[in-house]
Amino acid sequence: SSGINAEYGGEGHGGDDMMTSEVMENKMQGMMHVMTLPPDAAMMGEDKPMQEDINDLLSQLESMNAQLRTLDSNIQFVKSKVMQFENRVLVEGGCEHEGKVYSQGQEWSAGNCTKCYCQGGLVDCSPDPSCARLVV
Repeated sequence: SSGINAEYGGEGHGGDDMMTSEVMENKMQGMMHVMTLPPDAAMMGEDKPMQEDINDLLSQLESMNAQLRTLDSNIQFVKSKVMQFENRVLVEGGCEHEGKVYSQGQEWSAGNCTKCYCQGGLVDCSPDPSCARLVV
């Protein structure tokens, strides 16, 4: 699982917590079939303005659905670029540690007074000498 995807809510490259555009489209189709005029409106002669409102709402839903499909496509494109970038970093001597990708020569804190360093594709973690230790 990649660090960049983990930061943005995904679990690796294939996991998605978001609804796909196909699932959203199916939900919207179901909503569109349920939308009907209430019996009282038809009896009161208000069916035409209400039907126009419903048609406007349906048109807006269809437009939002198209936008969701575009966003979903863009997300898939960005994920593929992230995967390419991470693979390139790893090929060029980068490291992966606890689900995150680091560049060759990069240092980071792994918590609990531990510093890690990426060298030649290997992660080297050791106690951080600048961290004050309590002597009992």
